[in-house]
Amino acid sequence: MTIWNPSSPCGTNNSAVPVTVYVNDHAVCLALASWVTGETDDQGIIVNLDCERLGLKQDYTMTSPAIEGFQPYAQYRAGKPIMIQPGKGRILVIDRLLMGFKAEENRSHLRAN
Repeated sequence: MTIWNPSSPCGTNNSAVPVTVYVNDHAVCLALASWVTGETDDQGIIVNLDCERLGLKQDYTMTSPAIEGFQPYAQYRAGKPIMIQPGKGRILVIDRLLMGFKAEENRSHLRAN
């Protein structure tokens, strides 16, 4: 599912920073891309997730894995801004297993909506 899908379970507070979500039984992976123009300062982006549909608790933590030449390691709490430079992006991972996610009980969430 992507930002272009109106039933996507994710989005951001800035339409110039779309987010794509990849979901499996173990994790939720988010790819953010800043298409912000005319700005030089980092943008404080808030990721909005439909926690119920994604099988997440409201107090989830997103991890930005270290990727050489792309992004440093960082962790972000739900609802807190993530600073992203215009023209750059960020990969974020939410580990569903650490949150007690049980795939068998939640497998229908994304299909139902």
